[in-house]
Amino acid sequence: MTISKPFFIVILILWATTSLFSQGQMCPGKLLAKNEISHFLNDSLKSAFDLEKPIYKIYEYSDKSGDYLTILNEIKGPYTLQNNDTTNIKATAINFKIEGSSITKMWNFEREALPDFIVGVQDINFLDDYIELKDIDNDTIVEQIIVYQTLTILGLFIIYKNQMISIENHFKGFDVKTFRVDKSFYELPPIIKSYIERKLYSMELSLNIALPNGWLKKMKKQKTLIRVK
Repeated sequence: MTISKPFFIVILILWATTSLFSQGQMCPGKLLAKNEISHFLNDSLKSAFDLEKPIYKIYEYSDKSGDYLTILNEIKGPYTLQNNDTTNIKATAINFKIEGSSITKMWNFEREALPDFIVGVQDINFLDDYIELKDIDNDTIVEQIIVYQTLTILGLFIIYKNQMISIENHFKGFDVKTFRVDKSFYELPPIIKSYIERKLYSMELSLNIALPNGWLKKMKKQKTLIRVK
């Protein structure tokens, strides 16, 4: 979708003063400050792309293919956890490419949180500490790794050349304890596959969420569904 030039006059002024972008220069993801978000993401942009409120975080980056924004959004629900935090019933991510006076949606992600069978509520969050926007394979194109967690799932997806590739570990439930890998993951360059495997191992340790026994060996065999035994 393309937005008209008059709308973009203010946007481009703000872009010139706050953006890291420069022609031909690689800029790994930068998290925008709250005041930058409120100025950048006005009602016209929200309306044009049906963005729900509130916007959680915005990352900006550039590579040899252009200038981009990735917007993360957590939508609050009616439930309350034991610590009185309001739960999120849905998480969305959307990526835009900025080209002169137009903005184009490149990809989007949406995940609803299912109710936990014990607690009886639902919740989903992006895990800030594990989100990365960087050129992993040194091809001057930024890869994006977005990580999220529900009460029953730890998941990530990687954007490689505008393709969304997902891995989900269903770690809780009576019959759904599984580790699922998109088949296209195994078509990634070896350096990216190794990077994701190390990241999964790191998250297993730091988040104390067990992955299935032998998950790495089974991924080496290109398994797409690994069941917990």
